[in-house]
Amino acid sequence: MTFRTVQKIKGKHYLYESEGVWDPEKKQCRQKRTYIGPCDKNGILLPEKQRNILVESRTFGQYHLLFELAKQSGISHALSDAFGIDDGMRILALAILRISCPKTLRNIGHQLDETFVRELLDTDDPFTSQYLSSFLSRTGKKEDFVAKYTKALMNDDETVILDLTSFCSSSKLYDMLEYGDDYRRTKLPQVSFGLVHSMTRNMPIWYRLFPGSIADKATLKGMLVAISELGSGACHAVMDRGFYSPDNLMFMLENDIGFTIPMPFNLKTAKTLVSESNRPLDDPTCAHVVKDSVVRIWETRCEAVDGRNLRTIVYLDENRRTEQQNTLFSRVEDLERRMSGTDWHPNIVKEVAKSRNDRGLLKMVSLSKGPDGTVAAERKRNAMSFELNKCGKIIILTTSDDDALDVLIRYRLRNEAEKLFETLKDELDGGVNYLSSHDSVSGMIFAEFVSVSLRYVLAERLRKAELPGKVWIPDVLGLMNKLKITYLNGKWRLNEVSKKQREMYSALGVPIPEPGDYLNRKPLS
Repeated sequence: MTFRTVQKIKGKHYLYESEGVWDPEKKQCRQKRTYIGPCDKNGILLPEKQRNILVESRTFGQYHLLFELAKQSGISHALSDAFGIDDGMRILALAILRISCPKTLRNIGHQLDETFVRELLDTDDPFTSQYLSSFLSRTGKKEDFVAKYTKALMNDDETVILDLTSFCSSSKLYDMLEYGDDYRRTKLPQVSFGLVHSMTRNMPIWYRLFPGSIADKATLKGMLVAISELGSGACHAVMDRGFYSPDNLMFMLENDIGFTIPMPFNLKTAKTLVSESNRPLDDPTCAHVVKDSVVRIWETRCEAVDGRNLRTIVYLDENRRTEQQNTLFSRVEDLERRMSGTDWHPNIVKEVAKSRNDRGLLKMVSLSKGPDGTVAAERKRNAMSFELNKCGKIIILTTSDDDALDVLIRYRLRNEAEKLFETLKDELDGGVNYLSSHDSVSGMIFAEFVSVSLRYVLAERLRKAELPGKVWIPDVLGLMNKLKITYLNGKWRLNEVSKKQREMYSALGVPIPEPGDYLNRKPLS
């Protein structure tokens, strides 16, 4: 059955023909609309001559760029495969809009009307706040679909970066909000966010929420089991030292899960390695240049857990050593200056320890009552020597057989991933306050996750492009935002692509759009 409807857009009327189509995936009927042409308020098509007027001009460049990156990275295909084409494109549209111009949900519909996103993704949904709340709630219920999205992106032999971050909220809708490490600072409960970054695709591919009170060490097993269940065979995990514990090491060894993880310096074995590495690291044959810095490498084996000896690599970065030693001396001297002339009282040490920045310095500086009744600050020789000896060093335990430099480069890549994780945290901080249900919160988190994944793809393209000057995501979006597309005489006409825009498309590996690609598309409401 077909019927025609008239839609009013910005004071003009357009005629559409709707037809009921059976969706075998959702097992329900949905409407498929076909654009016919401009009409009057009664649905009578305007004469051809009256149609040849300017309908509207829309922003094209940045949305086309992000859409193409979503296709190239596999995000678009994975969303369609997991959620179906319609819902997959709705999620992608929301993710793209969250990158280009983040706004509250109630304003996204107005933002969408000014863009070419509907035409690019072939969706004419209203994107009002009520519609989005309902759509996000529906998406949040599809946990199996989220897993299917990850499976579409994951390889059988996957090297992944694991990280855990958290965001705080005063919302009462999310049952995983609990008081955690950030309570003293925020006075709010938090939820922990376990994230997995694929080094094969070089983008985030999976996440899981954990109660905010659970420590990093306790979440690792759950994350690794979930990754294995999603289809990753020989997984190799790259982690920070927050995941280090004998139980976690044993779990990974017993389950044949490869790992690369730094050893905390407070361990007795680490303290021994810091001292033992001094002489071998002085050997000029162990030095290499990595990103304009001399890095010295010493390999050994040490007993890590249950009598098992693991490959252990000590790295010394000369540039970082100089920076960290300068910072250390600056902090010590700053404490000494602040204590100088301060009247002594029994609680002075406790007061200094309240400051997170000063607490660690008390291991290297002794505070006591001086002869004149003021605070006397004295440096502890052995403690300071050890801290200075640590500067620039990192001790890596790994099951990898790769070259030591490759192990270091792979570990350092996690720093770039962490920056994008912080972006996700910033987007989500407090955001659940504005949604009306647990399911809509879950749906929003997934949409934000897809948005950050796409943002990371763009960031990596920029990093590899090595463009002159400091060019970052806002600069690219600002440049591409100037590229418009206009609906005139019944056809879309792409404005001229400038030289700078062409150069940017080429640098990012995205095909330059041609006008003929969009001539037959009709404006969607």
